[in-house]
Order: sequence, then C-alpha cells, then structure tokens
Amino acid sequence: LPPQLPTEPLPPAPPLPPAPRGSPSVPPPAPPLAEFQQLVAMMAGLREEVKEKDSQIRQLQQEVLSLHEKLSRCGSTGADGGVVVGEASASESALGSGDPACWQAGFTWKFCCFPAPRGNEACWDGLFTYRRCCR
Repeated sequence: LPPQLPTEPLPPAPPLPPAPRGSPSVPPPAPPLAEFQQLVAMMAGLREEVKEKDSQIRQLQQEVLSLHEKLSRCGSTGADGGVVVGEASASESALGSGDPACWQAGFTWKFCCFPAPRGNEACWDGLFTYRRCCR
C-alpha cells in the first residue's frame, strides 16, 4: 500500500537566522515617485539660483571695469597697470610721504592718506595701515 499523507496541516517554518555581518544586504527600496519629483523640482530651483548668481557676478564685473575706467580717466596708469590717482603737491610732500614701500600697484600717498586721521579705508589691510604708510 502507498504511504498515507498526514491530514493535519504542517507547522509554520522557523524564521530565517539574521544574515552574518559583512554579507551583502538587500538594497533599500527606491524612493517613492513623489519624493523623486520633489528632488527634481529642488534641483531645478537651484539651477535657477545659480543662473541668477552668475548674472549678478557678470553685472558686478562690468561695474568694476566701469569704475576702473573712470578712475583711469581721473589719474594715470602706473607701470603695473594700476591706477595712480593724482600726485602729491609740494606742500603735501612737505608734510611727509610715509613708507615708500606702501606706494605700489597704483596706490599713492595722496590717494590713501587723506582725509586724516584714517585716510582712504579702501587702502588698508593687515600689512598696509594708515599708521605705517602715512606718517
């Protein structure tokens, strides 16, 4: 006679043990379509911001060139291409000319040292100061 199959249902299978560390894991599911669409929209917005900033940079570059051109009409251009704005008069020279090492790249005593007591703030940084250059 053929063997009889059990009539009772089989018990559930035991759970699988966790995968050992370092073994390949299942990649996470892909983000939902709505999240993907939000990311695409955000990227498009960022692209527009970059275009706007690029346009602003180009406009500022044009303004700088225009200002340089105006300054060059007021004074003369030094050997290095920097703008030299005026020369000191005899009475100003008698007052002093400060540290000669300061007067390069188009900077002059007259342009930087007036009005006292701080002079032209655009001339000064950590190395070149009013105290060093104008006294």
